[in-house]
Amino acid sequence: MNYLRELFSRILQQNKHKKEWRIVTTLLASIVVFVTTYSLILPAITMDIELVSDMPGVYMQDTASTTTEEDLLSDGGASDFYGDLASDSSELPMAGDPAAEDVQGFYSGALEAEEDGNHIVVHVTEEAKLPTDVTLQAGLFTPEEETYAETLTRAKDKAGSREGDWSACDARIFTVSFIDSEGGKITPAAPVEMEIFLAEPAAAQEAAAILLPVKDGAEEPELTAEGEAIAEDTIVENVEWNRAENGALAGLKFKEVYAEKVALLWKAPAAEVQ
Repeated sequence: MNYLRELFSRILQQNKHKKEWRIVTTLLASIVVFVTTYSLILPAITMDIELVSDMPGVYMQDTASTTTEEDLLSDGGASDFYGDLASDSSELPMAGDPAAEDVQGFYSGALEAEEDGNHIVVHVTEEAKLPTDVTLQAGLFTPEEETYAETLTRAKDKAGSREGDWSACDARIFTVSFIDSEGGKITPAAPVEMEIFLAEPAAAQEAAAILLPVKDGAEEPELTAEGEAIAEDTIVENVEWNRAENGALAGLKFKEVYAEKVALLWKAPAAEVQ
């Protein structure tokens, strides 16, 4: 019996020492955690604001005041904010370079206009580099125009240079212009396909189409935009003539480099020539 009493007493004594050491260890661990945390936070609490603002990567803001757009512009703050954007502006596509053309986009499709019953359709592709808001303006050059006689003579002379005598023929002279959003004339940078449908079919044994560019100081001012245009009076070689059922000339279709004036000449059948 005494043996059991001594055994229990020894066990209790050993557990008492372990409990005391556990309390001591826990206390020491708590002190280490507190001291470590305090030592890390203390510099941030005690550091001077001016010293912090001088350090790279640290930005201080006064929440008590409100900075307006006018303040930024007046003290140069805006230049700091937008400095990086301005320095990279050279990477943006500028007008005239291929990158800008891809962004801008160009018109592709058919443009139509009508003048005195004559219907004109011009088909253009993106290669012509016409703006998406381009419009087609067509007109009929009439004998009342100041330079009509001169323009008609130019057309007859050009046709006669390769296709015989065209001094006695009928003619229609059309003006075809591409107009931008500001009302200026622009020149396509690639050949265009043009269709002309006459208001009234004409009896014609022979026909010729002549492209007449604007001459310096004549008829109208030079075109305002750069592009590809015919520089000299030119006979259209590949023409698809559109004829009515009775054989009368109803229109024509061709693809050629642009000229502002298109002269359509035709000779009446010999039986109709007076």
